[in-house]
Amino acid sequence: MAKPTRGGSPQAGMSIEGKGLHDLQQKLKALDAKALRRELNKALRDASAPLIRQARDAAREELPRAGGLNERIAGAPMRVSVTSGKSPGIKIVVKGVDARAANRGVIRHPVYKQDDRPTVWVTQRIKPDWFTDRMRRKAPDVRPRLVEAMDEVAKKAARA
Repeated sequence: MAKPTRGGSPQAGMSIEGKGLHDLQQKLKALDAKALRRELNKALRDASAPLIRQARDAAREELPRAGGLNERIAGAPMRVSVTSGKSPGIKIVVKGVDARAANRGVIRHPVYKQDDRPTVWVTQRIKPDWFTDRMRRKAPDVRPRLVEAMDEVAKKAARA
């Protein structure tokens, strides 16, 4: 299942989660198989890496070009994060800009005068869900690679 993520710092994310991932993570934890957990996390990050390109493309295509918001978000550091615990899944995280607010359709930015000093901040409405829409469309493309990675680690765990 794919869903937008929320929380803490200015970041946006897309989470791909499922019961199978949770069960596998719990089994690895019970086995105290740290090496297999690291292997699983790396395999999941690698399998999800194409979503970062999709997130950058979505920012360039969907966000306002005037003022460079689209390129600022597309050029921001992005990474794949594997989570466990109450909300196990894969997140594509965008750091350094308030991409989460932009995904909700709201950006705040200064309006400048000739002396390059901001005089007033304004709220601008943009297309909401630019990020989550793209991730929902592209998640099925990476899901088979995620399942394959989980299967490989599950086979190793069964032998442990």
